Amino acid sequence: MREEVKTPQEGIPEEPVYPSSGMQDISSLSNIVVDTKSQQREGTTVRGRGIDIDDLLSIKSPADEAPPLPEEVEVKPAEVIPVDELLFGESEETRKVEESFIKSVKESVPVARVPKPMPDITPALDIFPETPVSPEPAKMKVKDIVGERETPAIQPAVSVPLKAETTSAPRQPSLVAEETRRDMNIVFEQDFDEEETGKKPVNWRGDYNYASLCVSDATPAKDSKKCLVFDKEKGAGSAFYCCHFPDTEGVMGVEFDFRCDNKNKYLLGFYVEKDEDYRYSVHTVVQYIDSGKQKSQPSLRVQGKSVNYTWGEWCHLKYIVNLFDGTVDGYVNGALVANGEKLASCPSCLNTISIRDNLATVGKLMVDNIKIYKI
Repeated sequence: MREEVKTPQEGIPEEPVYPSSGMQDISSLSNIVVDTKSQQREGTTVRGRGIDIDDLLSIKSPADEAPPLPEEVEVKPAEVIPVDELLFGESEETRKVEESFIKSVKESVPVARVPKPMPDITPALDIFPETPVSPEPAKMKVKDIVGERETPAIQPAVSVPLKAETTSAPRQPSLVAEETRRDMNIVFEQDFDEEETGKKPVNWRGDYNYASLCVSDATPAKDSKKCLVFDKEKGAGSAFYCCHFPDTEGVMGVEFDFRCDNKNKYLLGFYVEKDEDYRYSVHTVVQYIDSGKQKSQPSLRVQGKSVNYTWGEWCHLKYIVNLFDGTVDGYVNGALVANGEKLASCPSCLNTISIRDNLATVGKLMVDNIKIYKI
């Protein structure tokens, strides 16, 4: 291609000169700008950005330039790591450093010397003084030991005859033990020895002008100083005297001394009941018939059971009352008179002592040593 030499004009810079290239050198046309507006004019003008087409064709694309090859690097083989360093994180160098450190510490620290044990100067225990004790126990025969030791004489055994074993009958509880047990469960007790003579006891209730109830020292029971006396000489009305004790349930014992000097054919008796109601009671009644035509021997009705009685005699009565099954056992001077008699109406408890009669009753009755206890 021929190069044109242009004369530079004033004020217009001279165009740069670019080397020309052939069509075979074109690799990229990305920078080419096509001016479509100039199509209205004659022909089509392809303009570069102030650059001739030949110059554009002569420009080499960066893609045409091959990148420089990297320098060859020497590949070293992988470092071999010991197994103990992989497992425990301890290398051979670390181990050597530790061993040297421990060795230096041992050399710098003084070693304590263990004192030698003191020789045992305690003499050995000689079981047989005649036999010398050697450091190593000597083997001795039984005959040697027997020969050196004096054999004690064997005394003949003394046979002691064995006493024949005797089986005794079961021991019956003593009266003292029974009294002690009974006293521990006392619910109510009154013997009138400390009461004022000639007056009604303070814990008893009832006042009548045709009957009296007072303490007397004239004819007390055995081993007693005073007693309680009910006396009614005129049958002008019914008399009722009573006292109360704590509600007592279950099984209990009732004991008292009883005496009657005289009475007519009408009711006179001693009751242990509930809430002043004779229908729920354990009773002792004096029975005597004197109709003018017929006279009978006096008797005691112990819970309905009759037992002979003599006027003016003291007797001891005892009842075992079981309110669980509604039965009563009655004793007169220790003899069983009423055995398991059923109560007509079994109460839940007993809490009242009373002396009762009828409107026309005349008589004299005495009571002493009253005692009520739980069993």
